Amino acid sequence: EIQQRLHHAGLTLEISISPYLKGRDCSKTLAQLVGRSRAASWILCSLQPETHRWFADRGLPALVFGSCLPQIRLPSVDMDYVASYQHAVDLFAAKGHRSVVLFCESGAAAGHRLSEEAFLEAVRRARHRNTGGSVLHHDGSVEGIQRTLNSLFANRPPTALLVSHPLHVLAVVSEMSRRRLRVPEDISLIS
Repeated sequence: EIQQRLHHAGLTLEISISPYLKGRDCSKTLAQLVGRSRAASWILCSLQPETHRWFADRGLPALVFGSCLPQIRLPSVDMDYVASYQHAVDLFAAKGHRSVVLFCESGAAAGHRLSEEAFLEAVRRARHRNTGGSVLHHDGSVEGIQRTLNSLFANRPPTALLVSHPLHVLAVVSEMSRRRLRVPEDISLIS
């Protein structure tokens, strides 16, 4: 959609993907990338807050697709995680769930941090005072999801699970099925 709109405006979209941009200190890679480009503006997608800060500190025009930490002064287009997570927690609480877990991939991206804060705040503000919540991290791999769920289900499983990324739902539901846990009879699930 962006590429099409830019084309109609007489502009082009160049996409740069580099494993070196995923690290925390990628300033050398960024300097090289910016130095060889004649970009009028940058769209930053799925990058660490340190990368956002690098662009902001240099006054380079950039738009963040995803979450941007409040102290970094760049415009961003993002989901309203606070409202989304508040709504999910309220739905769980209204259905009588008192043990809610946010199941998310561990990461340092701003979106991860803001999502977890929004979830915990939603649990604190739940309409039912005895609704409790916790955050459980996994590494994003199927094996990591299974391993993390094994530890969760070995003790006292929650009655409600909020899976932060839709792509992880299949692995979660498969592991629950293997353990003969049914959705929604045994555990409610929202993604």
